[in-house]
Amino acid sequence: MPRPRLRHRSVRLWMLVAFVAVLAAAPVQPDLTMSTASFAETTENTSSKAAETRAAPATASVAQSRFPWTIGGAFFIGAVGAIGVISILTANGAGKTERPANPREWSKTDVANAVSVLGTELAKIAGLFADGSSKHARYASALTEMEDKIASVQTPEQLRAIANLLAAENHRMRVETQSMARALEDSQNQIATLRTSLASAEEEVLRDPLTGVSNRRAFDAALRAEVNAASATEQPLSLAMIDIDEFKAINDRHGHVAGDSVLASVAQLLAGHARNGDSVARYGGEEFALILPRTESTAASILAERLRQRLMAERVHVEGVPIALTASIGVAQLRPAEGADQLLKRADRHLYRAKELGRNRVVTTGT
Repeated sequence: MPRPRLRHRSVRLWMLVAFVAVLAAAPVQPDLTMSTASFAETTENTSSKAAETRAAPATASVAQSRFPWTIGGAFFIGAVGAIGVISILTANGAGKTERPANPREWSKTDVANAVSVLGTELAKIAGLFADGSSKHARYASALTEMEDKIASVQTPEQLRAIANLLAAENHRMRVETQSMARALEDSQNQIATLRTSLASAEEEVLRDPLTGVSNRRAFDAALRAEVNAASATEQPLSLAMIDIDEFKAINDRHGHVAGDSVLASVAQLLAGHARNGDSVARYGGEEFALILPRTESTAASILAERLRQRLMAERVHVEGVPIALTASIGVAQLRPAEGADQLLKRADRHLYRAKELGRNRVVTTGT
């Protein structure tokens, strides 16, 4: 008879070991409570009311710790947080963002402050992950310790005590992980705000403040990019250079305020009639540029002629005085193995040829 009791006791011990293994891997603590209760009922048929009373707080404690985190889960959350921060820092900012009230007022001090804020947030994030790593290690150590204690479990009360310890560790891990998540969210918000401000400032640097279209810096970058794309895909690319005729006379006769109004009106007309994918820029002074991807010289000349006629029909009113406008336009199409500088020089030559021929016209060549 002793051997059957020993065998039965051995089976019970293995059941306890298997139970704790499931407990360490299970993501939901209420399952632990039910398993403990079920195990107690099957192994002790004569449990006292006092033992049941002692078990009730343990059951409540475990039931309140509904937190689906294991060590792997905690590291997974940490990895998700890291990916969120990296995406904030590297993304190009799809969607609309509000611009600062005075984006052009960014100074060297502003930039230095922005760099300082970014450094602080990155250091904070690194500290959070370092702290989180040590806490995860402590949690793993606690689980290992509980696993060792299971070998000496003899009664349901001892099992409940282990369950209570695990519930307490789980609860603390939940609180600490939630605190880490809040801190990461705060850093993400700081970085997102900074990124929005920097993106707006960068956009303003590439925009002509008077006309609202791209400036020379943006034009140079856009032309190089379009030339590279056209050469790689063997698609046509044309460039139109547009110069307002007799602009100096307009300034001399009507004043610089009128000249500014003329420049703004011309820019609005060009931007309003540009096709999707075209780039409009103020090249300098009274000269504008129009980059026309996937457009051969013939189609570019037709578009330029339409713009010239629309501009000639335009009247800019300054203090009730209508100002008539005309423009000279030079058009060139990108040649094989040609770079951005060569294309720009040819379009400029055609523009000056239009001036020499009497202004208010479009000059182009086949290729």
